[in-house]
Amino acid sequence: MTDDIEVRIYQEHPDGDPEELTSVDIEYFGGICPNVGDIFVTWNLGTPYGYFLVEKRYFIVQQGGPRGWAVYVRDLKPTPFDQRMVAQWAKDTEFFASERDDDEDGPAYAPIAPPDLPKSKRVRRKKTRAVR
Repeated sequence: MTDDIEVRIYQEHPDGDPEELTSVDIEYFGGICPNVGDIFVTWNLGTPYGYFLVEKRYFIVQQGGPRGWAVYVRDLKPTPFDQRMVAQWAKDTEFFASERDDDEDGPAYAPIAPPDLPKSKRVRRKKTRAVR
């Protein structure tokens, strides 16, 4: 057994069994396991956002094998506030990266690839006509 703690993200498969979506070292999350009620938001450039709600988590120790957290998530339909929060995060990232680029060479941070989770369907707002 090693001292490494894994975090495995699971979602219910249509047949009812848990299906592993991804597995990362706990350091990916800054050494803290996602907790019940946390929301994952993942995206790649040019693709829709994926929103996932943490519903359960289990700490599992496999004798002679790995130990870590099994985190159960479900797809989450994002609220407008959820979408604004993610948009603000992206704006702030761009702002602070440009500020650093003005002061020093190189990016403001070393980008980390997000976990490879499936993407949720994006909420689409109905277009309304302006009333005059």
